[in-house]
Amino acid sequence: MAKYPRWLTLIFTISMAVVLGGGYLFYRAQERQLRAETEAKLQSIASLKVDQIVHWREDRLSEAVLFMNSPYYCESIARWIENPRREAMTEDLRQSLRAMQMHYAYNDIFLTDSTGKVVFTLSGNPGHVHDIALPAIQEAIAQRRPFLTQIHTEDDGQHPHLSVVAPLFTEEKGAQRYIGLLILQNDANQFLYPLIQSWPVPSDSSETLLVRRDGEDVLYLNELRHRTGTALKFRIPLTRENLPAVQAVLGREGVFQGIDYRGVPVLSVLNPVPGTAWHMVTKVDMSEAFAEWQFRSALILFMLAGTGVFVAVAVRTVWERNAKAQYRVLFASEKAKRESEARYGTTLMSIGDGVITTDAEGRVELLNGVAEELTGWRKEEAYQKPLEEVFFIFNQETRKAVENPVREVVRNGRIVGLANHTVLSSRDGTERPIADSAAPIHDEEGRITGVVLVFRDQSQEYEAQKKIEESEAGYRGLFNGMLDGFAIHEIVLDEDGRPADYRFLSVNPAFERQTGLSAEKILGKRVLEVLPGTESYWIELYGKVALTGEPAQFENYSGELDKYFEVFAYRPKEGQFACVFRDVTERKRAELSLKSRMEELTRPLDEAEGIGFEELLNIEEMQKLQDQFASAAGVASIITDPEGKPLTRPSNFTRLCSEIIRKTEKGLSSCYRSDAVIGGANATGPTVRPCLSGGLWDAGASITVGGRHVANWLIGQVRDESQTEEKMREYARDIGADEEGFIEAFREVPPMSQEQFRRVAQTLYTLAKQISTMAYQNVLQARFISEQKRSEEEKDRLQSQLLQAQKIESVGRLAGGVAHDFNNMLGVILGHTELALEQVEPQNPLRESLEEIEKAAKRSADITRQLLAFARKQTVAPKVLDLNDTVSGMLKMLRRLIGEDIALNWKPGSGLWRVKIDPSQVDQLLANLLTNARDAISGAGNVSIETNNVVLDSHYCEGHPGFTSGEYVLLTVTDDGCGIEKDKLTRIFDPFFTTKDVGQGTGLGLATVYGIVKQNGGFINVYSEPGLGSTFRIYFPKAHADVSDNFCEYAEAPKGGRETVLIVEDEEAILNLGKRSLTALGYRVLAANSPARAIRLAEENAGSIDLLVTDVVMPEINGKELYEKILAIQPGLRCLFMSGYTADVIAHRGVLDEGVSFLQKPFSLKTLGLKVREVLDS
Repeated sequence: MAKYPRWLTLIFTISMAVVLGGGYLFYRAQERQLRAETEAKLQSIASLKVDQIVHWREDRLSEAVLFMNSPYYCESIARWIENPRREAMTEDLRQSLRAMQMHYAYNDIFLTDSTGKVVFTLSGNPGHVHDIALPAIQEAIAQRRPFLTQIHTEDDGQHPHLSVVAPLFTEEKGAQRYIGLLILQNDANQFLYPLIQSWPVPSDSSETLLVRRDGEDVLYLNELRHRTGTALKFRIPLTRENLPAVQAVLGREGVFQGIDYRGVPVLSVLNPVPGTAWHMVTKVDMSEAFAEWQFRSALILFMLAGTGVFVAVAVRTVWERNAKAQYRVLFASEKAKRESEARYGTTLMSIGDGVITTDAEGRVELLNGVAEELTGWRKEEAYQKPLEEVFFIFNQETRKAVENPVREVVRNGRIVGLANHTVLSSRDGTERPIADSAAPIHDEEGRITGVVLVFRDQSQEYEAQKKIEESEAGYRGLFNGMLDGFAIHEIVLDEDGRPADYRFLSVNPAFERQTGLSAEKILGKRVLEVLPGTESYWIELYGKVALTGEPAQFENYSGELDKYFEVFAYRPKEGQFACVFRDVTERKRAELSLKSRMEELTRPLDEAEGIGFEELLNIEEMQKLQDQFASAAGVASIITDPEGKPLTRPSNFTRLCSEIIRKTEKGLSSCYRSDAVIGGANATGPTVRPCLSGGLWDAGASITVGGRHVANWLIGQVRDESQTEEKMREYARDIGADEEGFIEAFREVPPMSQEQFRRVAQTLYTLAKQISTMAYQNVLQARFISEQKRSEEEKDRLQSQLLQAQKIESVGRLAGGVAHDFNNMLGVILGHTELALEQVEPQNPLRESLEEIEKAAKRSADITRQLLAFARKQTVAPKVLDLNDTVSGMLKMLRRLIGEDIALNWKPGSGLWRVKIDPSQVDQLLANLLTNARDAISGAGNVSIETNNVVLDSHYCEGHPGFTSGEYVLLTVTDDGCGIEKDKLTRIFDPFFTTKDVGQGTGLGLATVYGIVKQNGGFINVYSEPGLGSTFRIYFPKAHADVSDNFCEYAEAPKGGRETVLIVEDEEAILNLGKRSLTALGYRVLAANSPARAIRLAEENAGSIDLLVTDVVMPEINGKELYEKILAIQPGLRCLFMSGYTADVIAHRGVLDEGVSFLQKPFSLKTLGLKVREVLDS
């Protein structure tokens, strides 16, 4: 056996010291923790019991105070004490005290007189005042408040009790008179002892003791758990200071460990009971308190012992294994070496990278299969060959051999890696890029005995990397070579999540060229940093793309860059947008210029301002032609306006004219005057004459378009023998020029004969005529194009109007088709609901449901009316009225409609013309417009209504398709709400189109407004911008008749009558309702469910029929035809038509025929009664 090593002994010693020391500390910590927990629990129980006793005492004293302070009790007891023989008073006293005893659970109640003699006991037993109560009685009388006696027993051996002593006083002549005592006896067994003896958790030894000092002894006031018959009898001398009870009465408080009355060790908590001489001892046996600790300590000792044993066994095992290993090492070393080499070889042969091992001299010892494949050498062939021969590597870029990695490893003694771009040349010449690392092989003593080289073929990685680089290069080339600008941005949002700015992330060179912004200066910055004046619509457009992912294509103008751009924007990733754009400024300005030129060319030639030369001909082209003509003919040339002011730059001007004559005020004025004269219109040929300024020969031809003189083409500044130097000197003096300089410049003027100059002038004249013809053709072509464009626009407008008319007609057919039957059904619902409401009391729960049915039916009727109004099928009775009066009467209702937060401004126009319209339609129109205005305003806002007289002329109507010239009353409604987006303005009058949330609107409000306006021959115009509000302008034709009587609606209950009424309705339910309602009003009612039946009733009726109430749309014949047939039978018959849809039977385009009485379905029974009475009385 090998010698026991010192290091193992040291480890064992340290381990055991750590185990024992740690175990001891853990033991003590656990002990302190458990003791603290036990003491805390015991103190909590002790405090709880002391508080309960204190509260019990306070309750007893509070009850006594109530009796003391009750004048009723005191006076009753005083009267009884004065006359105790009155049985009635005695019985009353007994009943009163009995109730007190039962309520407060007293054991007995005594009364004493003022001498202290017991005069009454509730139990009837003879009673006396115990000596132990005398101190309490004295204190109670002295302090005039209740006191509790000590716990005691009477001489007869009653159960322990304590009493509340309450002195009684009565009021006599302003002073209090003591009359006796009320003694309330409490049995300690009823509350106090159970309270003391109870314990909140199960326990075998725990106990609560109530003790007090009695001379030189401790008196136990309650029964003990472990002894019986001890209350107020068991005493212990104060000399036994190891008892908790003795320590308590001696004044000690808190935790105390000692021996109890049994001689058993206990853990206790000592507390005085406030306001008494009592002390509370809360205790538990030590064996129970620390029972868990005994288990824990045993467990800890067991764990320490086990740990010690484990350490000893572990150390022993290590020692034995170490000794065995030493014995085996000499015998197994060779075997281990061979096994290691075998595993080493297997590992090298199986890995996926090439592996070559060498000795310290760099001779090859081993190649794995991958290395054989990559080098082209088999391991048998490569064995002991120099590494450079088998593993030849060179730099790909320089083609120079790379240093043998073995040498570098041996030299530095650490792992090395090859640089990038290293290539391996195999035995057959194949070249492969490789990644390589070499590491030293050490023996047991740390000496380097060889090197292992690991490498892998990177051909595929290089190929993939090459493709990526080519792709990136291609993308970068495309990015940089694009002719269009390209940029990627990140949108920046404000606190409310709305687009507020955007940041430049990447831009291409075309972006820099087209915007003039440098990528270096803008990348990473916000657009409002780079271009502070950027218009908000750019940010809004791009923000919508970045947030919604919807691509956008548009043209827009950048004021900061003063350029127009054509842009396509899309979202490459969330929160970003990319845009491809091109600068279209030149094209856009050319378009604007062309548009302006087209507008000029289409103006009448005879207008005062006419068409300018610049609009007729291209100035630059004319400049080239002028320059070429002057150069070829050897003359000066210029084109001016008819007054002689230049339109082109001078061509071939002489120094005499340009630098001398025209530099003087008089000379320039003469030149302009001369140019105007020479270039004047001449139908026979050019004007050739000396210039009025200097006398050189000039000629001119006018350019005339459509008979209008638009320009002068002038040539000249040549001289012949008629211009002498003397005349030139004279002119020089006349204009104030230097004579010598003037003559010198005159000599430079090219000479030309008059004959030759006239031929040149004739050529100019011919050319000017050709230009005039070409300009006129431009005018004709422009007018043709403009006329064609107007024709196409007119065609589109008419097509749009046709589609709108078809749409309205479709809705009209739909509305008319359903209105009749639908309104009949609604009429039945409303009628029966009205009858049911008349029979239901207001407090009946069913009434609320009936009212909701009535509201729903009326709402459904409103929707039908709106559809009919939009389709212009609504039956109306227009009246000539003053719109100011009508609107004024509605203001109160309209203010309630829009709410208190919105101000309504009413601006009536003065001298307003009359209009002809149904007043109810004005109500509908304004209610719908103001409802929309209210919904468009968030919070406070303003709505204004304004009226004015306007006259629309033909010029205004040309710019507003669908308008007709004439006199109109303009009704304008304006709000400052959120406004309407442009793309939605064209659809706002479509039925069921709404921008509100689901459930917020039907989409019929503005459609109804549109239908009402069109039905009354008017027009409507809308202007709105997002964020700026909306303005609706409605034009009603001026009416030329007098104002009709104001429409009035009767609010009183319908009056009945005795007349005979024939009611005709093909809907049985409505027929029965009408008959029932009119009969209830006293009318004699004949009912018919068809026109044929109605005619038979009229023929068979013996008396006269006063009124026919008939549906309009019925099978067989309509209501109007029925009325005509019955009128022939019953002359003088009046008629009231009723219908949900008249189908133009009694109305033309919804407007009632003159003198027709009509009741719109659905209607209430009250409305039917009022209308019948109105027609009969008319």
